[in-house]
Amino acid sequence: MSEDKTLTKIPHFDGHYDHWSELMENLLRAKGLWSLVEIGFTEPIEGTILTEAQREQFDDARLKDHQVKHYLFQAIDRTVFEQILDRRTAKSVWDSLKRKFGGNLKVKKSLLNALRREFEVLEMKKDETITDYFARVMMVSNKMRSNGEEMPDKKIVEKILRTLTDKFTYVVVSIEESKDTDTMSIDELQSSLVVHEQKFRRPSNNDEDQVLNVVVKDMTPEEAWSGEKPSVDYFRVFGCVGYVHIPDAKRKKLEDKSVSCVLFGISGESKGYRMFDPIAKKIIVSRDVIFDEDREWDWENFEDEADLDWGESIEISAAKEEDTEQHTVSASSINPDGEIEAAAELLLSMQHLLLKSNQIWL
Repeated sequence: MSEDKTLTKIPHFDGHYDHWSELMENLLRAKGLWSLVEIGFTEPIEGTILTEAQREQFDDARLKDHQVKHYLFQAIDRTVFEQILDRRTAKSVWDSLKRKFGGNLKVKKSLLNALRREFEVLEMKKDETITDYFARVMMVSNKMRSNGEEMPDKKIVEKILRTLTDKFTYVVVSIEESKDTDTMSIDELQSSLVVHEQKFRRPSNNDEDQVLNVVVKDMTPEEAWSGEKPSVDYFRVFGCVGYVHIPDAKRKKLEDKSVSCVLFGISGESKGYRMFDPIAKKIIVSRDVIFDEDREWDWENFEDEADLDWGESIEISAAKEEDTEQHTVSASSINPDGEIEAAAELLLSMQHLLLKSNQIWL
């Protein structure tokens, strides 16, 4: 008996009858005493003549009944004990606890409806683990079972597969295609999902994956990759020097193959650059241009002399080569006293503006 007291831990009644009754029932069944609660013990009628065997049988049953009452009294506190009026047998004590704390049919029905709603809205949280989510689902499911709801494993398995987070989508598809979810147990599903969850958390040894996972702070990806701060010097295109190729048909053997011009813009009529020749005061449209973006035209120190050979060699109807389209607008054709000088002054003023804002670009 002393050994039994040492090893037996009596489940304490905390007001949740369904949970406590399952634990206590399991304890009494393990000790072979559940029949005293289920059937009960009845004292022999006074005056009945018993044989020696019958007397020993009643004495043994009475002892076991007292043992069950001992377990029940150990499980409840004084307040609950005083609410039990009939304490003659273990069955009467159990039935009294069931009537007072087990709830009637209406209470159970109301509780079951609340549990059904809770079960339907259950969803896995974003940062929740598989183990924690299974624990939440099983807690609600067990409460529903204890209140009379049929909760087969199939229903719980389908619920869990339907409410996992998005990162488990391909896992769910794989399980549904490779296994029969109608016969799958809850433990089997949990073990499978835990394995996949561990793969998600496993650190990658792939260098490319590690580079993609690096968060660059206070710098652009290009700066982090090259180690150099980004520059916007290449935006300074308007006004830079460009070398326009002179077609072979428009120059002699010993003459220059190109002429220095200033980028004026993009032609709206053809696929070419509008280049201004400050010497000849002509606008040339050409696609065959090499730009020197780091160089700017020296508007203050250049010889303002018209290159007559160049002006004569490139007319409005410029020759077309295979990949080159050039034509010029002569000073006389666009009012030499007006528009060309205005264009040159506009270009000069914009060049000064570019020089002043140069420190912003750099």
